[in-house]
Amino acid sequence: MAPIDTVTPTITSSQVLDDLDDYFQVEFEYDNYLCQETWEYDEYECVRYDGGSTPSFFSPDLYCSGPDTSYLDCSGYDPSDYFEVSVGTGAYLCQETWGWNQYDCVNYSDGSAPNFNSPDRYCSGSKDQPDCSEYWYPNDLDDYDLWVIGGSDYLCQRASSGEWNDYDCSQYTGGDPDRVSFFWPDLKCTDSYGSLECGTDSYPSEAEDDPEDDDWNQWDDEWDECWEDDGFDEYWDDEWEDECW
Repeated sequence: MAPIDTVTPTITSSQVLDDLDDYFQVEFEYDNYLCQETWEYDEYECVRYDGGSTPSFFSPDLYCSGPDTSYLDCSGYDPSDYFEVSVGTGAYLCQETWGWNQYDCVNYSDGSAPNFNSPDRYCSGSKDQPDCSEYWYPNDLDDYDLWVIGGSDYLCQRASSGEWNDYDCSQYTGGDPDRVSFFWPDLKCTDSYGSLECGTDSYPSEAEDDPEDDDWNQWDDEWDECWEDDGFDEYWDDEWEDECW
């Protein structure tokens, strides 16, 4: 997470302001800023200032907060609109989306808020410890299984037909999983002890041979052959013993 710098405001008597009591000046990362109070308690908006008349605060350059103006925590984004998270070794700035507990996050080190048109991470859950993915919001992906098959990513769900351990899998490169079609899946897979065996035309479970079934079928065929023996006469018992047991 990017460090939040603490600044010590200074007011220069040479500044000619509309009303000195309404503003104060701070130095942040070697730049001078003029700050004013906001409607939020102990929060301030600041704009770059090199002297002269009071600048516009319509688009602040710096957002600060603190119990008094002699000790402030400042950042280049509005904390009411964004928050920072750490995912692995990366630091990200996040903002809420229209989805419930879902956030778009982009790589961030410091400065003003970056562009969110192409998020680097999709996160969901609590803001303190969200779950994040490079593909999509994890709470949407929970309805599917994400597998790596043959070096490619596939999104899988329970097969609409087949056995209980069969899955339909379609190749997935990210984005809304609801837009992935499973009507004609790329692979038809069977879960075999926690790993997937896949085919393109049929589920591997359909080709599996049950040894017990094979033994029963073989015995059933031999039984039929014995009863169809032309030697079914008074000597049939001996022939049964010799040929069928």
